[in-house]
Amino acid sequence: PFDAGGSRVHITVSTGVARSSADASPQEILSRADAALHLAKARGRNCSQLADREMLRLTRDRLQLVDRLHDGITMDEFDPWFQKIVDLQTGELVGHEVLVRWVRGSDVLEAEHFIDAAEDSGLINEIGRKVISDAIDIFAEKNPSQFLAVNASPVQLRVPGFAKLILSQLADTGISAERLSLEITEQSLLGNETTIIDNLSEFHRNKVDLYVDDFGTGFSSISTLRDYPIAGLKLDKSFSGLLANNPTGSIAQLVSGLSELAGHLGLDRIAEGIENQQCADRILELGWVRGQGFLYGQAESLNPTSLRQADHPQ
Repeated sequence: PFDAGGSRVHITVSTGVARSSADASPQEILSRADAALHLAKARGRNCSQLADREMLRLTRDRLQLVDRLHDGITMDEFDPWFQKIVDLQTGELVGHEVLVRWVRGSDVLEAEHFIDAAEDSGLINEIGRKVISDAIDIFAEKNPSQFLAVNASPVQLRVPGFAKLILSQLADTGISAERLSLEITEQSLLGNETTIIDNLSEFHRNKVDLYVDDFGTGFSSISTLRDYPIAGLKLDKSFSGLLANNPTGSIAQLVSGLSELAGHLGLDRIAEGIENQQCADRILELGWVRGQGFLYGQAESLNPTSLRQADHPQ
């Protein structure tokens, strides 16, 4: 540590290391070292990372994926698909969650194959704007008693005016803001970033419900419920999978406890990843009131004019 204006300051360092070679230009060596530095930071910082062949291969793959994402945006290949959300007690359809799909000819790529690259590169902002806009247009024709759940990443919430843009699109199509719910991760709330808080506050002022997505897997779930105007929780799908194999063990107790916590706070409760009726029945017994998953149908395009509905999602 060293003294800075009367305060003790501790410094850590992340280091990316690349070996030189006779056939590599200085720029290429620096590029390798920079890629290694990014990985060192991703590993938690205050460490060093060597640019080995495997890491360089992964880096090249990521760069190629980002390049294809640019092409996909230009070719208008990203579409909103919708997964049903149902009332577990009655089986009634109560809403849809919007999921982005990358439609490339007859192939449909789910978000897990490209979402990290889209967020890291900032392309998620352009992809998200288009997908949410299309989803709102399509949803305007749906039953007014149903709600639309939209995911927003920290990258999107860092864009000034993000909330106003979405609210404006709702107004243009005549959809009440109360029919929209915004699903956020706890990562969005870490650090109390001003722009993120401004966007979330704008949504809340306009009666858009905020849900914590993937609940039960983060690091600050309780403080999130304490400090922010959260309307509901979405139980991470991993719990539903574990319950299928062990419906009465410690996981069941945890799922029940989380439901009781949400119930005492007056929060809506949605369980993800429900794949069979036995799981649905058990989730309901443990206090979760709404659910989604393959039992109620996979995500699908609801646009009747779309010619890109693929038969085999990848």
